Amino acid sequence: MARMMKVELATTEDGEMIVQDVHDMLGRLLVRAPRRIDPELKRMLLARGIQEVFIPDQSSGDAEYERQIVEQERDAIRKRFSRLQDTPDNKRIVEIFIRAFEVFHAEKGKIPPV
Repeated sequence: MARMMKVELATTEDGEMIVQDVHDMLGRLLVRAPRRIDPELKRMLLARGIQEVFIPDQSSGDAEYERQIVEQERDAIRKRFSRLQDTPDNKRIVEIFIRAFEVFHAEKGKIPPV
């Protein structure tokens, strides 16, 4: 699941994406996520007492954190395979495994495409 953050609805901009369903105090569904915020939606939610919504967390700190986690996992993969004999075939197997790991995480948006 992508990271999200709770923000004051009044401070959101038109076009921002709500990424979690919004319910009123009685538990009734008001907005099904994902949905872009527009002036009418914002007015309606505020009128019904909704003060906060969840939007995607786009902070650079999270992206840096994700890159660090991915790099740590790359190192762990290399360490796990370090017990193999040092042959060209085994080196190729490790590189294929790391490449598959990088492609997987690039598709999940956790690292830039490789």
